[in-house]
Amino acid sequence: MPEQLIVIQPTPFCNVRCRYCYLPDRDSHVKMSDGVLQAILESIEHSDLVSERPVIVWHAGEPLTAGKAFFRHALEATRQVSLRCGKVISHRVQTNGMLLDDSWLDLFEPHNVKLGLSIDGPADLHDLHRRTRQGGGTHERVMKAVRLLQARGYPFSVIMVITRDTLDRADEVFDFFAGAEIPFVGLNVEELESANTATTLCGPDVERDLQHFFLRLLERQEASGRVVRFREFEDFLPLLNDPATCRPESLFKRSSVVSPFSILNFDVSGNFSTFCPELLGSDAPQFNDFRMGNVVSDGLDSLPDNSVFVEVGRLIADGVQKCESQCHYWDFCGGGNAANKFFESGRLDITETAYCRHHNQILVDAVLDFIEQRSASPVQCA
Repeated sequence: MPEQLIVIQPTPFCNVRCRYCYLPDRDSHVKMSDGVLQAILESIEHSDLVSERPVIVWHAGEPLTAGKAFFRHALEATRQVSLRCGKVISHRVQTNGMLLDDSWLDLFEPHNVKLGLSIDGPADLHDLHRRTRQGGGTHERVMKAVRLLQARGYPFSVIMVITRDTLDRADEVFDFFAGAEIPFVGLNVEELESANTATTLCGPDVERDLQHFFLRLLERQEASGRVVRFREFEDFLPLLNDPATCRPESLFKRSSVVSPFSILNFDVSGNFSTFCPELLGSDAPQFNDFRMGNVVSDGLDSLPDNSVFVEVGRLIADGVQKCESQCHYWDFCGGGNAANKFFESGRLDITETAYCRHHNQILVDAVLDFIEQRSASPVQCA
């Protein structure tokens, strides 16, 4: 069974200003109150909507700006919840790394907190879009965090955002991560999402260049013995390892962002939702800005009966059904991303989006191209 994610926003504030950021409230310094945090933890402990092994993801803003005192309390309170109810609760923090130091790792290590850093490859690519609030680059400080983690033997992963500037530099990107001894990287294509209303991934040659980018990274990954692994290729490992016996349905994985309760989202004020975290709080008055209740006033168990949840769920399910009946890439996707459908079209019940083409279809085509290049006969499982 796929893991259940509980995405919690301790603060919407971010201490850097990325050009492609989707967060509308990243200038707000508000921090989650003890009352909201306690109500969330009580829901985790008692609600039947929460699985026996939930993963709390601290995200949506720069989490570390909430401060060490907040996290010290939150982690210990979560540990007490786990002891009382028997649920195995783990933690992940997605951070830009600017504030990370030994004292943060001393705090996180006893609780086995997993860390993800955001690094867009070599310094010039990274600093082109991930800049400080004063306009300076952030790469040097992030790499200082990488060296600290490596010196401590603290495991971490990386996500990078692919922009138009990245597409002709696949070899440099691979060489950077290999040289920095960063073994696992997730690839996020730049998206039209909430506050990010423009994208560099447009123009007549972008999809061709993006496919070449994915293909070249895959070639380098496999030629290196997977010294650097990319998240996007992990689901294709059975196909890469043994294409002759490939069955597309064996690769199928229903998208968690269109499956109710697979992800539970809480913003800084305790408003909650399910489906895509990016939808919560976005400008959508017809859906109450995708707020499906408040954990303090309503309680999480009110979610299944919430009118916004019912209507949003119906529309998302309609879109998923259309994807299944119309799209040749269904076996590799499982329903698309509802947030991208909404932000690109204003609807939840459509099928193909630019994000779908960029992150799913082109990726599949690149994997199949790689296998055909490697084999004597065309791949039959597309």
